Amino acid sequence: MKSNISKIKNLSAQELKTLIDSKQKIYLLDVREKDEFSQGFIKGAINIPLSILSKEILLSKFDCSNNLNKELIIYCRSGKRSLQAVNILEEQEINCTLKNLSLGIMEWIMLGYPLSNN
Repeated sequence: MKSNISKIKNLSAQELKTLIDSKQKIYLLDVREKDEFSQGFIKGAINIPLSILSKEILLSKFDCSNNLNKELIIYCRSGKRSLQAVNILEEQEINCTLKNLSLGIMEWIMLGYPLSNN
């Protein structure tokens, strides 16, 4: 797999919170496993574990058809699996702007931002 790290846009938890608070239309993808997701997630996130992530599954959940104005922000626990997911999806030419929550949900929790459970 070739590395796209130089092209990947990383976000901090603060930047994501600002986007959410501004009501900007974004897609949130949580690539943790289902048991991790059930323990709490960022409100509005859809869970597709990295272990089953594919372009077809992603497009069944998000409208990324020719819409580079839509941001798809991908996160996991610490930022490692989400970085892998960004690389996978870039190779599959997803038509959304892909961004990685660089320190994952752990930074979100550390900053005291809310989690959802339903």
